[in-house]
Amino acid sequence: MHANPYPKYRPTNIGWLSKIPSEWKDTLVKFCFDIQLGKMLQPKQQSLNDVEYPYLKAQHVKWNGVETENLPKMFASKKDINKYSVREGDLLICEGGEVGRASILRQLKEPAIIQNALHRVRNKELGDINYFCYMLRNISDTGWFDILCNKATIAHLTGEKLGAIRFPVPSIEEQQQIAAFLDFKTQQIDRLIEKKKMLIEKLEEKRIAMITKAVTNGLDKNAKLKPSGVDWLGGIPAHWREMQFKDRCRVVSGQVDPTGPDYESLPLIAPDHIEKNSGRLIELVSAKEQGAISGKYLFEKGDILYSKIRPELNKLCIAPSQGLCSADMYAIRTEEELSPLFLFYMMLSKYFFQYAVLESMRVAMPKINRESLGSFKILVPPKNEQKKIVAHISSELKQIEKSIDVSLRSVSKLEEYRSALITSAVTGKIDVREVEIPKAGA
Repeated sequence: MHANPYPKYRPTNIGWLSKIPSEWKDTLVKFCFDIQLGKMLQPKQQSLNDVEYPYLKAQHVKWNGVETENLPKMFASKKDINKYSVREGDLLICEGGEVGRASILRQLKEPAIIQNALHRVRNKELGDINYFCYMLRNISDTGWFDILCNKATIAHLTGEKLGAIRFPVPSIEEQQQIAAFLDFKTQQIDRLIEKKKMLIEKLEEKRIAMITKAVTNGLDKNAKLKPSGVDWLGGIPAHWREMQFKDRCRVVSGQVDPTGPDYESLPLIAPDHIEKNSGRLIELVSAKEQGAISGKYLFEKGDILYSKIRPELNKLCIAPSQGLCSADMYAIRTEEELSPLFLFYMMLSKYFFQYAVLESMRVAMPKINRESLGSFKILVPPKNEQKKIVAHISSELKQIEKSIDVSLRSVSKLEEYRSALITSAVTGKIDVREVEIPKAGA
């Protein structure tokens, strides 16, 4: 399925595109499509004729589809319903947030209208919705929406701005051919991406399973066991001690001023800086760069930093240096007989994870408090055995992480290829008019 460039090109008046095939037009969106901004949220009934009606908002619209289950409701009149209703085949475009994010409504579970964070776009004679949806993806990738909507302030893609976007327009038949070509090719790419992501998910499950087995069963397959008291866990080595978290660990207390000269240059770590389930620190940014002004906790190199908010995300890391952490985190320090790395892996394990999630469900906001954390039962092998277990886990993790990284790079390359293919097709860099597209099921 090879596509060549067009024979001839010409300059354009399009701000984000220098040239297009000579036979293509360039025109404004409003000449090709009908644009309707949604209804302002109406939480209360304003007349006897107003009824509660399901509505779609920007959060429901993703690049890969529109979520239509369990829609919220607002009050609307019969006139509102007629004006703002949607049907399958409509293109929905985000007016705010990630402006320009768009998707075609393929399946509607129940009748609905749109809120004013969305535009509803329908065909006129010159435009094909499927082609235009791919075009919007390309425009978004160029960063043109950011320029158009001035992201220095709150970005809004008004109906006027959307209608005034100039874009390349081949014949309607060619638009349909381009959309069909991209449907076929992107579906192929997306299937490959999904397979890679499933592999990554399995590798991540393998990582947690390996860590859990090592910190709860040890490395000696012939070790005498005793009951753990946890149904799914079974037995634990009989010579290991069971101790409460509070007896072997300390949560750092006492806040410092992050604007002080001794602290402003230190890294400030919050839950957002840590990858879930992996123990990886994503980035290090100083307190000054983050504009921190409220009190923070001072941690030392080697401390365990654990996010007490939403334990189901399982966010923790080993502090790479001295620094500060937000009030959403615990900075944990162990006593000498307990290796920080051993405790770190235990807190990454299913054993601690299930305990933390269960405890967090006992309070209104999902978090684990100090009392619950202090009551957690740590399994403590002899110090030399802890070192062997840590070394074993570290060695096994290298291979697993290597495989995950390879798969992640593959996903990234496939996504880049998909983006480049969309750009090439909708801007006329490749000519797909004569490309034969296999029929569904062929």
